[in-house]
Amino acid sequence: MNIRAITTGINLFRAGSAVRIKKVAQFNKRAKKAFQEQGFTVQTLRMTTQPWPQYCSGLSQKQIILKIKEIEWTTRQFGIDFVSIGCVRSVPATQMIPHIIAVTDRISTAIDIADSKGLNTKAVNGAAQAIKTIARKTQQGYGNFRFAAIACCPPDIPFFPASYHRGNTCFSLALECSDLIVEAFRRANNLIDAGKVLKRVFEHETKKIERIAKKLARAEQIDFHGIDVSPAPSVKKRESLVKAFEQLGLGAFGAPGTLSIAAMITRVLKSLAVKTCGYSGLMLPVLEDYGLAHACSKGMFD
Repeated sequence: MNIRAITTGINLFRAGSAVRIKKVAQFNKRAKKAFQEQGFTVQTLRMTTQPWPQYCSGLSQKQIILKIKEIEWTTRQFGIDFVSIGCVRSVPATQMIPHIIAVTDRISTAIDIADSKGLNTKAVNGAAQAIKTIARKTQQGYGNFRFAAIACCPPDIPFFPASYHRGNTCFSLALECSDLIVEAFRRANNLIDAGKVLKRVFEHETKKIERIAKKLARAEQIDFHGIDVSPAPSVKKRESLVKAFEQLGLGAFGAPGTLSIAAMITRVLKSLAVKTCGYSGLMLPVLEDYGLAHACSKGMFD
């Protein structure tokens, strides 16, 4: 298991951004060291902010682009790998997103298309147009990896590009832990046993991370928002989610037993006795998992 990201959420203002970014970067590096000293690999250091129109209010489109490029340059200088500048809804803001993505390479942002009050059709149309435009404006459309249409997402998700910040400065953790599912299911005798083993394995590993994070939060006087326990996939064949599923003997991935396994994993992730945040559920991204990509190419699921 690796820590995919240490993501720190802060509020930026029109002035003084560099000082605040430097403090975040210094904290992220100390946090990385704390986890590494306990044997964990930390893959990326990230920063997320409140929605960018809040600190770009009153600026022209050209000035907004320059401000965001300045934030990107500053974070690069201080060693932050990726930055999310939050989500938007207004038509003028959604129309600017393709331009922001096109002139940056580590900035993520999102359009909020729905909340508890319902769907925002203007935001939906804006998101669709943004996806099409980003596909044309960036090489092979890769800019769309840094854009999301989000619905009912809470603040301070550690995974990008759905992340935005609200409230006090805080940090959250994202994991890459499909290998834990492979290991747990290797030990299991049946579906019921697999759920028990998976819960035991996940809690054992995530509680170690939680203890370090809480100690860090006390020492640094910064809020610990939680761990997104979603088992982010791996491009390594031996750590594929497909391998984990098929170890239980309910058939090939895509067969009827697949849904039962997915439901069981979801129940376990939602019941862990650790502080969780973000999605904290099962995600099956075909483009990011060796086994899923192979199974898709063979027509094992649609």
